[in-house]
Amino acid sequence: MSAEQKDTLGVLLLRVAAQVAQLGPGGRADLRRMNVDTGCADLWRILATVGVDGGHEPWARFAKIVAILTPNRESPEDRKVHNAKARLGAVLFDNDLSEARLNRLCSAPLAQRREMLERTVRGLDTPAGVDLVTVGLLLFSEAPDTVRRVARDYFTAEVSANMKENAA
Repeated sequence: MSAEQKDTLGVLLLRVAAQVAQLGPGGRADLRRMNVDTGCADLWRILATVGVDGGHEPWARFAKIVAILTPNRESPEDRKVHNAKARLGAVLFDNDLSEARLNRLCSAPLAQRREMLERTVRGLDTPAGVDLVTVGLLLFSEAPDTVRRVARDYFTAEVSANMKENAA
């Protein structure tokens, strides 16, 4: 995937995330419960609004993951999940994801990775949000650069935590 394709995909991913944040609690619940093979009305409405055509499963999985991560707050502004500075690997480390689970996630073939990522985010506490573009790239691309970035950010967070612990 070229840099231009990643940028275009990133814009679409953030538009989908913004649409999920605009949904009421019932719509987000429908997305959280939906079967990614068949979708649901809110998914189809979001994809039509954003202008996504084709490649249904990764888009459905992404919308479902965003719905899982979106906090239940009154204002759509308070429901934003995307934070480009909250690197996915660091968030996984901060949520005590084991190195073994990270390894399985990073080494899984794309179809398995999609399912594993959904299961993984169910247990995350992300009050500061997470980089949704990286989440999306893990769902859409087998290119190793995104996987390497997630692993690098995980181990960078681990090294930083160890340094703080040793300094104390």
